[in-house]
Amino acid sequence: MGPARSTDHGTCPTWCTATHGTFGGEEDDLHTSAPVRLTDELVVYVCAYVDPFTGQTDGPHIFANADQWSPERARAIGAGLVALADVVDEPALTPPATGRTLPVDP
Repeated sequence: MGPARSTDHGTCPTWCTATHGTFGGEEDDLHTSAPVRLTDELVVYVCAYVDPFTGQTDGPHIFANADQWSPERARAIGAGLVALADVVDEPALTPPATGRTLPVDP
């Protein structure tokens, strides 16, 4: 007989919307958020796995379609998008400010 499997899902992260106990197996130990549709082509959600025997976690990760991002990478992508949007908001005929750079992929 193997180690006892924890069935206590009372420690779900606040973002978890999963209905635990309905799938059986590893799927029951996944914490998933509700999907967020950012565009028609881009849906993102948060997911983390908690091993029921050891309590060790993998995640949380942000899934964006087929891509998997760490929270830090998602923040960097968000900051880069905001920086690009800010540049677009500048008057078109004004020379760019010197010494200003956009965030680089970490």
